[in-house]
Amino acid sequence: MIAEVILNSNAKQLNRVFDYEIPSELAPEIKLGARVLVPFSNRKELEEGFVVNIKEKSDYKVKSIVNINANYLDEKSISLARWMAERYFCNVSDCIKLMLPPGTTTKILENRVKEKNANFVYLKKSVEDIEQDIQNKKVKSEKQIRALEFLINNEGVIISDLETFADVSKAVLNTLLKNGYIEIVEKQIERNPFVNKDIKKDSSFVLNEEQQKAYNAVSDAIEDNFNSEFLLFGVTGSGKTEVYLQLIEKVLNEGNMPGDSIDYFVFILIIVNDLFGQLIVFLLVILYSYNIICVTLNDGPCYICLAAHRVNCDNAIIEIQRV
Repeated sequence: MIAEVILNSNAKQLNRVFDYEIPSELAPEIKLGARVLVPFSNRKELEEGFVVNIKEKSDYKVKSIVNINANYLDEKSISLARWMAERYFCNVSDCIKLMLPPGTTTKILENRVKEKNANFVYLKKSVEDIEQDIQNKKVKSEKQIRALEFLINNEGVIISDLETFADVSKAVLNTLLKNGYIEIVEKQIERNPFVNKDIKKDSSFVLNEEQQKAYNAVSDAIEDNFNSEFLLFGVTGSGKTEVYLQLIEKVLNEGNMPGDSIDYFVFILIIVNDLFGQLIVFLLVILYSYNIICVTLNDGPCYICLAAHRVNCDNAIIEIQRV
């Protein structure tokens, strides 16, 4: 098999693919988006590159991939990088690096953020066999029993957590490992910045008289399936965005995609359902453009409208005008 590799280089003349043979010992690991080390030209040091395609054969005499660093990207990311490079006249490798995890873009391996690994404990015997051995006094140690009972209810736990919650030592676990009751597997820990955060969904504010008037005008047009445009007038902090958000929530609840709403500050609010089922709003500044952007994620569509941040405004004055 042959891998098409784009070198991690800023040089324009290297902004193309080079064919490399995939060694049989690396074949199971190398896939589209893999970060690999390859020989290039007459250089003594290996060059880093990204696998952007895999094919059966090459028309050239090729060298072999020496090693693989990691698998970060997928086919969609590679396609997006190619599109970005063509659209913005830059190297594909530069676009690929934008999609890499923070702290991993440098060429110097020692300076990269290392993946976090930990040892996880799993049961090697069936629950029925373990319970029978405990009942038949084949396992007599209270600490071993405590560890096994904890694993029955919490299989796949980190060793340090098992030692803490079951109140056992490494010697106890080593004995269970030796006797074939458990197995220890090293796995990569996915970093999740939200794991210990209590994320609460914002509740909608009560609209004041002017906001309610604007909301009703747009809401009536939505319910009547009347295609129309509305322009909201209001000073900074008057509460236009709250009208936008509640209208979007209304449309989403009815199963329709929201249209475009343009605010004076030209912000984009991307409304997505995150892993916690919360409605998360990301703010991105858009300069020199009023274009509505349509984005599709792996988990579904992003609903986008132009707006600013949510504020509470009891005395705001908002006017609405049909345009």
